Amino acid sequence: MGGRVYQILTKWVFLLTLPPIFAVMFLFPKATISFLFGEKYVSAAPALQILSLGGFMFHTFLGLNGMTLIVIGKPKLNMVGGDTFAVVSNISLNLALIPPRYGMVGAAVATAVSYFVANVFRSYWLYKMTGIHPFSWNYVKPLGISFLLLGVLKWLNLDVEDIWHAIPVLVVFLAVYALLVLLSRSIDREDVELLLTVEKRLGINLGGRIKKILRKFV
Repeated sequence: MGGRVYQILTKWVFLLTLPPIFAVMFLFPKATISFLFGEKYVSAAPALQILSLGGFMFHTFLGLNGMTLIVIGKPKLNMVGGDTFAVVSNISLNLALIPPRYGMVGAAVATAVSYFVANVFRSYWLYKMTGIHPFSWNYVKPLGISFLLLGVLKWLNLDVEDIWHAIPVLVVFLAVYALLVLLSRSIDREDVELLLTVEKRLGINLGGRIKKILRKFV
């Protein structure tokens, strides 16, 4: 039961964060940086892409592994198996990659690899202790759809001047993404139940038509 809950939560965290947030940072790093910090920081665009891919996306991809280790009473595994290895790898890679030729990009690679190492160790210990992992067939399908769409947009190499020009592209991306997720029948019965629970807790109605559509593709 706990493993199934972990899989459903991981899928929802992924679905709600990767398309709207990761896609913007990874596909349009210059527009994102320019909007948030100004034109003079646009040179950090490659570093943002690396950090969003290796840190943000991969951390979301494997789920709430560190928090789950704490919940099951294994905070030391979270610290030793994740944080310690991450710190050691980060320091080592920073020393190796920053001077003299890679600079900011080297620092971004070091941080991304550190996140990767920490999450792999946490997921390993979580699986070893409980058998819990984030992967189900209905989670793998949205993953594949996401990477396919991101690859297509990256290949198109769209020239986006600012964040406002990126919004229409993002809207189309989200619409196609949602359609493909539905057509691939990546919706679980538990997803609909979670939606109903959110409605009840918040005292809102997310729309009968939306729930009816979701039920058709379960």
